[in-house]
Amino acid sequence: MRLILGNVYKAALATRPAAIPRTRAGKGARGAGVRYERQAAKSLPSCLHNPWYHYQDDAGPGFCSPDLVAQQGSWVVVLECKLSNIEEAEIQLEKLYFPVLRVAYGRPTRGIVLVRHLNRQVDRRRITTTLQEALARPPESMPILHWLGKGPL
Repeated sequence: MRLILGNVYKAALATRPAAIPRTRAGKGARGAGVRYERQAAKSLPSCLHNPWYHYQDDAGPGFCSPDLVAQQGSWVVVLECKLSNIEEAEIQLEKLYFPVLRVAYGRPTRGIVLVRHLNRQVDRRRITTTLQEALARPPESMPILHWLGKGPL
């Protein structure tokens, strides 16, 4: 994953690059993470699941594929699904997806970290249990949506 360290000049929806293989839900933690993401996508059919974006920034051309993207009012909302690594999700959102999607859609972006397992270091004030509750939070707060992978979001 390449992070955006400068300016994004162009960004748009794209098709999956032929050189990038499809993610398979194998065994172990990686497979569990892919299955968790797919469960979230099924629970949120109005979201784009793994859309690809081509962008141009100070470092040159690049591609990225956020987990889930939705348009909510004047905002573009990005949900990053993780089994437990909240810090990695926040970095991906802030340093890659937000800059690219802001340019691609010409609208402000906000993120929600969708996580199955919480650790003790998590700021409990950021935790929500429903998508509506997460969307009601101020955009700059980057809510953590705790979802076990079953039932409605």
